[in-house]
Amino acid sequence: MTNILPFLHFLAFLVYFYLAVYLLSKNSNALLNRVCAAFLGCFALWSLMLTFLFIPGTLKETAIFFDNIASIGWISLASFFLWFALVFTEKKKIIKAKIFYFLIFAIPLFFIYKKWTGFLIGDYIEQSWGWAGIWSNTIWPKLFYLCYLSFAGIGLLLIYSFSRETKKLFRKKQAQIIFVTAFVSLALSTLIEVLLPELGMVNHPTLANIIALIWAGGLVYTMVKYKFMVITTGVVAEKILSTMADSLLLLDENGKIVTVNESLERITGYQEDELQGKTLDLFFSEEQAYQALFDQSQNKEVISNCEATLKTKNGDSVPVIITCSNITDKTGMVGGIVCTIKDISELKHAEQELREEKRLFNVLMGYIPDSIYFKDRDLRFIRVNRIKAEHCGRSPEKMVGLTDFDILSKDTANQCLADDASVLKSGKPVIGKIEKIVRLDKKECWVSVTKVPWHDHNGEIIGLVGISRDITQLKKAEEQLRELSRIDSLIGCYNRRYGLELIQRQIKLAKRSQSPFLLAFFDIDNLKTINDRYGHLEGDAVLTQVANLFKKNLREVDILCRMGGDEFLLAFPDSSLKDVDSIKKRIYAALSDLNEKIKTNANYNIQLSMGFAEYLPDKPKELDELISIADQQMYKEKNIKKQCN
Repeated sequence: MTNILPFLHFLAFLVYFYLAVYLLSKNSNALLNRVCAAFLGCFALWSLMLTFLFIPGTLKETAIFFDNIASIGWISLASFFLWFALVFTEKKKIIKAKIFYFLIFAIPLFFIYKKWTGFLIGDYIEQSWGWAGIWSNTIWPKLFYLCYLSFAGIGLLLIYSFSRETKKLFRKKQAQIIFVTAFVSLALSTLIEVLLPELGMVNHPTLANIIALIWAGGLVYTMVKYKFMVITTGVVAEKILSTMADSLLLLDENGKIVTVNESLERITGYQEDELQGKTLDLFFSEEQAYQALFDQSQNKEVISNCEATLKTKNGDSVPVIITCSNITDKTGMVGGIVCTIKDISELKHAEQELREEKRLFNVLMGYIPDSIYFKDRDLRFIRVNRIKAEHCGRSPEKMVGLTDFDILSKDTANQCLADDASVLKSGKPVIGKIEKIVRLDKKECWVSVTKVPWHDHNGEIIGLVGISRDITQLKKAEEQLRELSRIDSLIGCYNRRYGLELIQRQIKLAKRSQSPFLLAFFDIDNLKTINDRYGHLEGDAVLTQVANLFKKNLREVDILCRMGGDEFLLAFPDSSLKDVDSIKKRIYAALSDLNEKIKTNANYNIQLSMGFAEYLPDKPKELDELISIADQQMYKEKNIKKQCN
């Protein structure tokens, strides 16, 4: 006996260890496998440590050490058994609760601590077959018995109840075998390890871990006989159903729910046990619609993609598509109905978003004042908005299939073709390009054009999208503003700033072309007297008349600008001082005619003083110097007139 005990415990350790590894190797992701493997691991640890406890010659301190290690296994055993029972009987709510794990594992950890501190086992007695532990006389062993028997009893009760309630035959057989073998094993182990020591009968070695091989044998039998926890067609089918994205339920021949998958539980909020025995009207408020579905299935008609609204446990409405088909036996009789229910909430939401986007797109296409168009890779219009069509004198439908050559002049169409080809080839957009276009009716307009590549879902360019804005009025307004910034608003000639800018350009041009340039400074001598006597409106009229006189008697290339008040600058390209006499002659002759006309309405004459400065390429001067010379010459002439008067 002394020599065989270590061997028996070590053999038990090997059996438990092999079974644990075997379960993990079959499906390491299955929760039930992992829990069962942990359960067997408790037995394995217990058996291995007891092996050292019964080796002849083991010291007491060594025996206590190994028994403390073994206590991790035998104290945790009932907790792991309860966990296994909850997983096996599919108590999902309890398993998901975090407090559950705290309760079943914190308690054994506490008793392990008590064991290691000497509150469970009071002493060890050396027997002929090894060392035997003596329960202490404190309350802690009694509390441990209570916890141990409670956890084990609850686990047995769960498995027993499950064996009576489950409709699945193979699961019922599994539960029955596990219950019987576990009950026998736990009963004998409790007798040997708890009751007999409490009665003072400690002259026998601990064999509870070996007796537990009965339970392990039952587990192995269920694995071989009923394919428990190994991959079979039934297990695979059950796994597929549990992981299906679509909801599935099975009805019997009377329309009662037999089973459902996890997806249906998630979508409805009901658990399977709440649904068993109920009918589909639990989900569908329209009783007639439910009855029609059931009647069609009973008549062996397949119902495909029938839209309905599913009512959940909390009253929410979920849009779904239902497909039903009947299950017939060998005689052709309908034995049940399989229904799949697909949640189309996201699809409905996407459809709603698509409808909203389409509505917004149509509003954009219909009412935005810009031209919007889509072209394919052949640069044919496939869709245009109302504004684009109106600009082309056609309806949007008549624009489909046309190209720019059908609606624009050849030059403008070629210009558009170059831009379009660049966008399609490079994939780079054209943003805000300002273009002047000419339509077939010769009408000209200015547009701001944006063209971007149009990609399909694979990222390939399949065409382009264009937006063009008619900015003709804007260009006209810009031109008007530009003119206003250059023209003196009173008399219509160039103002001082722009006039000096033009004259400066002419000086540079004269320098490059080695040609002369003549600058004249004019002043209206008696404008102040006219203003004082006849008013400023008359003075303004004189300024305008003088400006018009200059315009009519100057060449197109000559430049006239008002320096301010009654002073003017005139520039004569390709002219020199030898041309002064002819210029004066023309101007004074025109002035004489003007004064004759004025005499009929007013009693005054307009008088002018003028001075000239010459720019010669071989003797270049700056503009300021030329103006100064002409100004001085003008004042000389003015002073001579005063002396003569």
